[in-house]
Amino acid sequence: MSSDSRYEAYEADLWERLAALLPSIEDAESFRDCRESGHQEAGLWMLTQRLLEHQVPLSDRMRAEIEVLAEQWGERLARHDEIISCASDSDDEDSIRLLPDDRSTPVDPAEVGIADSALAGHTTNQIYTAPSSCCWPVADPANARNSAG
Repeated sequence: MSSDSRYEAYEADLWERLAALLPSIEDAESFRDCRESGHQEAGLWMLTQRLLEHQVPLSDRMRAEIEVLAEQWGERLARHDEIISCASDSDDEDSIRLLPDDRSTPVDPAEVGIADSALAGHTTNQIYTAPSSCCWPVADPANARNSAG
């Protein structure tokens, strides 16, 4: 399977998982229709509005996936404040951070406020950085450099 078709399958699955978060069947159907009709930007806008309006709690991983999806469709700057304002279902605020893709050199996690000893020895480009060429979040942060792209 080519990386394009793998990404398309991932994105289709992600849109379904995001639709399942929406509080009404009508919203979920409208959200799916946005993707099917090529209006992904409108779908992302509607998604973030409904998540905020209904205070739907998001895991840090789901929040990161929405950020990466928004980046893919050129909406990350427009949707970022809404995404980070969504309710969190995590007790650990800031357990995942997405850094701008302009980081050309690795950064020590302590420099960006990550103090978890489990991350000792990792650099931030191994911890959920999302370069523009990246298409999906990395499941294993230790392999982020090898998987993105």
